[in-house]
Amino acid sequence: MILCDEIGTMIDAICAYFYTGYDVPRVLNEGGWFFLENILLIKSVVGRKPSLTDNKLRIKFLQTTKMTPLPNREPSSFFRFAAFSMIENKTINSSAVHDAYGIVVRVGNITRPDFVPQASENTILSHFLEFEIKNSWGKSLICVATGYTCELFVQLWRGLGLELGYHWNFGMNPTICVLRFWNVDDHEGRQCLISHNGASRITFNQSYPQINMDRVRTQFLQRMQTPELDEVVDEN
Repeated sequence: MILCDEIGTMIDAICAYFYTGYDVPRVLNEGGWFFLENILLIKSVVGRKPSLTDNKLRIKFLQTTKMTPLPNREPSSFFRFAAFSMIENKTINSSAVHDAYGIVVRVGNITRPDFVPQASENTILSHFLEFEIKNSWGKSLICVATGYTCELFVQLWRGLGLELGYHWNFGMNPTICVLRFWNVDDHEGRQCLISHNGASRITFNQSYPQINMDRVRTQFLQRMQTPELDEVVDEN
Protein backbone atom coordinates (compact mmCIF):
# COMPACT_ATOMS: atom_id res chain seq x y z
CA MET A 1 0.00 0.00 0.00
CA ILE A 2 0.97 3.68 -0.27
CA LEU A 3 1.14 5.91 2.80
CA CYS A 4 1.44 9.69 2.78
CA ASP A 5 2.33 12.19 5.49
CA GLU A 6 0.96 15.68 6.09
CA ILE A 7 3.30 17.35 3.60
CA GLY A 8 2.62 14.91 0.77
CA THR A 9 5.66 12.62 1.03
CA MET A 10 4.67 9.14 -0.14
CA ILE A 11 6.19 5.80 0.79
CA ASP A 12 5.48 2.13 0.12
CA ALA A 13 4.36 0.10 3.12
CA ILE A 14 4.44 -3.68 3.50
CA CYS A 15 2.14 -5.48 5.91
CA ALA A 16 1.98 -9.28 6.10
CA TYR A 17 -1.62 -10.49 6.21
CA PHE A 18 -1.13 -12.31 9.51
CA TYR A 19 -0.23 -9.03 11.27
CA THR A 20 -3.73 -7.62 10.76
CA GLY A 21 -4.94 -9.55 13.80
CA TYR A 22 -2.83 -7.44 16.15
CA ASP A 23 -3.05 -3.63 16.38
CA VAL A 24 -3.41 -3.15 12.63
CA PRO A 25 -6.97 -2.82 11.24
CA ARG A 26 -7.93 -5.56 8.81
CA VAL A 27 -9.63 -3.02 6.52
CA LEU A 28 -8.16 0.42 5.84
CA ASN A 29 -10.14 3.15 4.10
CA GLU A 30 -8.36 5.48 1.71
CA GLY A 31 -7.97 8.94 3.18
CA GLY A 32 -7.92 7.76 6.79
CA TRP A 33 -5.21 9.13 9.10
CA PHE A 34 -3.27 7.02 11.60
CA PHE A 35 -0.40 7.37 14.05
CA LEU A 36 2.11 4.56 13.46
CA GLU A 37 4.22 3.06 16.23
CA ASN A 38 6.96 0.43 16.06
CA ILE A 39 7.60 0.29 12.34
CA LEU A 40 10.76 -0.73 10.49
CA LEU A 41 12.32 1.35 7.71
CA ILE A 42 14.05 -0.71 5.03
CA LYS A 43 15.75 0.19 1.76
CA SER A 44 13.99 -0.40 -1.54
CA VAL A 45 16.12 -3.03 -3.27
CA VAL A 46 16.32 -3.09 -7.06
CA GLY A 47 15.18 -6.42 -8.48
CA ARG A 48 12.70 -7.18 -5.74
CA LYS A 49 9.05 -6.18 -5.64
CA PRO A 50 8.86 -2.87 -7.58
CA SER A 51 8.07 0.28 -5.62
CA LEU A 52 4.93 2.28 -6.25
CA THR A 53 6.62 5.52 -5.17
CA ASP A 54 10.02 7.08 -5.83
CA ASN A 55 10.94 6.90 -2.14
CA LYS A 56 14.19 5.01 -1.55
CA LEU A 57 12.82 3.60 1.70
CA ARG A 58 9.87 1.41 2.61
CA ILE A 59 7.89 0.90 5.78
CA LYS A 60 7.63 -2.66 7.03
CA PHE A 61 5.01 -3.55 9.61
CA LEU A 62 6.01 -5.74 12.54
CA GLN A 63 4.02 -7.82 14.99
CA THR A 64 4.42 -4.94 17.45
CA THR A 65 3.28 -2.26 14.98
CA LYS A 66 0.32 -0.25 16.20
CA MET A 67 -2.00 1.99 14.16
CA THR A 68 -3.99 4.53 16.16
CA PRO A 69 -6.79 6.37 14.27
CA LEU A 70 -6.49 10.16 14.15
CA PRO A 71 -9.02 12.89 13.29
CA ASN A 72 -9.04 13.57 9.58
CA ARG A 73 -6.77 16.35 8.39
CA GLU A 74 -7.64 19.01 5.84
CA PRO A 75 -8.92 17.14 2.76
CA SER A 76 -6.13 16.66 0.26
CA SER A 77 -5.53 14.01 -2.35
CA PHE A 78 -1.78 14.70 -2.61
CA PHE A 79 -1.73 14.46 -6.39
CA ARG A 80 1.51 14.26 -8.34
CA PHE A 81 0.43 15.10 -11.86
CA ALA A 82 2.72 13.97 -14.66
CA ALA A 83 3.28 16.24 -17.65
CA PHE A 84 2.04 14.58 -20.84
CA SER A 85 5.21 15.65 -22.67
CA MET A 86 7.45 14.01 -20.06
CA ILE A 87 5.56 10.73 -20.43
CA GLU A 88 5.78 10.87 -24.21
CA ASN A 89 9.49 11.80 -24.20
CA LYS A 90 10.41 9.18 -21.58
CA THR A 91 11.83 11.82 -19.23
CA ILE A 92 9.87 10.66 -16.19
CA ASN A 93 10.55 8.07 -13.50
CA SER A 94 8.83 5.00 -14.95
CA SER A 95 9.39 2.90 -11.83
CA ALA A 96 6.96 4.97 -9.74
CA VAL A 97 3.23 5.50 -10.20
CA HIS A 98 1.88 8.83 -11.43
CA ASP A 99 -1.33 10.86 -11.64
CA ALA A 100 -2.92 12.63 -14.60
CA TYR A 101 -6.17 14.22 -15.69
CA GLY A 102 -7.77 15.40 -18.90
CA ILE A 103 -10.81 15.38 -21.14
CA VAL A 104 -11.73 11.96 -22.55
CA VAL A 105 -11.76 12.30 -26.35
CA ARG A 106 -11.71 8.64 -27.37
CA VAL A 107 -12.60 5.29 -25.82
CA GLY A 108 -11.89 1.98 -27.54
CA ASN A 109 -13.43 -1.41 -26.97
CA ILE A 110 -12.34 -4.11 -24.55
CA THR A 111 -9.57 -6.28 -25.98
CA ARG A 112 -9.64 -9.86 -24.77
CA PRO A 113 -6.92 -12.51 -25.17
CA ASP A 114 -7.00 -14.50 -28.40
CA PHE A 115 -5.82 -17.63 -26.60
CA VAL A 116 -7.55 -20.15 -24.36
CA PRO A 117 -6.46 -19.45 -20.77
CA GLN A 118 -5.69 -22.23 -18.34
CA ALA A 119 -8.31 -23.10 -15.76
CA SER A 120 -6.24 -21.49 -13.00
CA GLU A 121 -5.87 -18.18 -14.86
CA ASN A 122 -8.17 -15.21 -14.29
CA THR A 123 -9.18 -14.00 -17.75
CA ILE A 124 -10.19 -10.58 -16.41
CA LEU A 125 -6.54 -9.77 -15.72
CA SER A 126 -5.70 -10.09 -19.42
CA HIS A 127 -8.45 -7.71 -20.58
CA PHE A 128 -7.51 -4.15 -21.48
CA LEU A 129 -9.11 -1.04 -22.93
CA GLU A 130 -7.35 1.88 -24.60
CA PHE A 131 -8.59 5.45 -24.25
CA GLU A 132 -7.24 8.91 -24.98
CA ILE A 133 -7.35 12.08 -22.90
CA LYS A 134 -6.39 15.67 -23.76
CA ASN A 135 -5.22 18.35 -21.38
CA SER A 136 -6.19 22.03 -21.45
CA TRP A 137 -3.39 22.71 -23.94
CA GLY A 138 -4.63 20.17 -26.46
CA LYS A 139 -1.87 17.63 -25.75
CA SER A 140 -3.00 14.00 -26.09
CA LEU A 141 -2.10 11.03 -23.92
CA ILE A 142 -2.93 7.39 -24.56
CA CYS A 143 -4.00 5.44 -21.47
CA VAL A 144 -4.58 1.70 -21.07
CA ALA A 145 -6.87 0.31 -18.38
CA THR A 146 -6.09 -3.34 -17.67
CA GLY A 147 -7.65 -6.11 -15.62
CA TYR A 148 -9.94 -4.96 -12.82
CA THR A 149 -9.28 -1.31 -13.69
CA CYS A 150 -10.62 -2.06 -17.17
CA GLU A 151 -13.78 -3.50 -15.62
CA LEU A 152 -14.11 -0.45 -13.37
CA PHE A 153 -13.64 1.93 -16.30
CA VAL A 154 -16.46 0.29 -18.23
CA GLN A 155 -18.76 0.31 -15.20
CA LEU A 156 -18.17 4.00 -14.45
CA TRP A 157 -18.27 5.02 -18.11
CA ARG A 158 -21.59 3.34 -18.76
CA GLY A 159 -22.85 4.84 -15.50
CA LEU A 160 -22.48 8.22 -17.24
CA GLY A 161 -24.76 7.00 -20.01
CA LEU A 162 -21.84 6.65 -22.43
CA GLU A 163 -20.75 3.66 -24.50
CA LEU A 164 -17.48 2.17 -25.69
CA GLY A 165 -16.28 3.20 -29.14
CA TYR A 166 -16.73 6.83 -28.03
CA HIS A 167 -15.33 9.83 -29.91
CA TRP A 168 -15.77 13.35 -28.57
CA ASN A 169 -17.28 15.97 -30.90
CA PHE A 170 -18.39 19.58 -30.46
CA GLY A 171 -21.79 19.75 -28.82
CA MET A 172 -20.93 16.89 -26.46
CA ASN A 173 -20.37 17.67 -22.78
CA PRO A 174 -16.65 17.14 -22.00
CA THR A 175 -15.97 14.36 -19.48
CA ILE A 176 -13.00 14.90 -17.17
CA CYS A 177 -11.04 11.81 -16.20
CA VAL A 178 -8.70 11.74 -13.19
CA LEU A 179 -6.14 8.94 -12.95
CA ARG A 180 -4.29 8.05 -9.75
CA PHE A 181 -1.33 5.71 -9.30
CA TRP A 182 -0.79 4.66 -12.93
CA ASN A 183 2.43 3.30 -14.43
CA VAL A 184 4.32 4.76 -17.37
CA ASP A 185 5.12 2.00 -19.83
CA ASP A 186 5.32 1.08 -23.50
CA HIS A 187 2.14 -0.08 -25.24
CA GLU A 188 2.30 -0.99 -28.92
CA GLY A 189 5.34 1.22 -29.44
CA ARG A 190 4.02 4.26 -27.56
CA GLN A 191 4.66 5.60 -24.08
CA CYS A 192 1.36 5.45 -22.20
CA LEU A 193 -0.15 5.46 -18.76
CA ILE A 194 -1.09 1.88 -17.88
CA SER A 195 -3.07 0.86 -14.83
CA HIS A 196 -1.43 -1.09 -12.04
CA ASN A 197 -3.83 -3.71 -10.68
CA GLY A 198 -4.50 -3.18 -7.00
CA ALA A 199 -3.22 0.41 -6.92
CA SER A 200 -4.64 2.41 -9.81
CA ARG A 201 -7.74 4.56 -9.40
CA ILE A 202 -9.98 6.30 -11.92
CA THR A 203 -12.83 8.81 -11.55
CA PHE A 204 -14.99 10.80 -13.94
CA ASN A 205 -16.20 14.36 -13.29
CA GLN A 206 -15.31 14.13 -9.60
CA SER A 207 -14.34 17.41 -7.92
CA TYR A 208 -10.96 17.82 -6.23
CA PRO A 209 -9.52 20.94 -4.56
CA GLN A 210 -6.43 20.73 -6.79
CA ILE A 211 -8.39 20.70 -10.07
CA ASN A 212 -10.53 23.58 -11.34
CA MET A 213 -13.02 21.54 -13.36
CA ASP A 214 -14.78 24.54 -14.93
CA ARG A 215 -11.49 26.05 -16.10
CA VAL A 216 -10.33 22.71 -17.53
CA ARG A 217 -13.51 22.40 -19.60
CA THR A 218 -13.44 26.04 -20.72
CA GLN A 219 -9.79 25.97 -21.80
CA PHE A 220 -10.29 22.64 -23.56
CA LEU A 221 -13.25 23.95 -25.58
CA GLN A 222 -11.35 27.13 -26.47
CA ARG A 223 -8.36 25.08 -27.56
CA MET A 224 -10.45 22.77 -29.71
CA GLN A 225 -12.08 25.77 -31.39
CA THR A 226 -8.66 27.25 -32.22
CA PRO A 227 -6.45 24.26 -33.15
CA GLU A 228 -3.68 26.55 -34.39
CA LEU A 229 -2.85 27.15 -30.72
CA ASP A 230 -1.76 23.54 -30.30
CA GLU A 231 1.82 24.62 -30.89
CA VAL A 232 1.90 26.16 -27.40
CA VAL A 233 4.21 24.20 -25.12
CA ASP A 234 2.42 21.62 -22.96
CA GLU A 235 2.20 22.89 -19.38
CA ASN A 236 0.14 20.18 -17.72
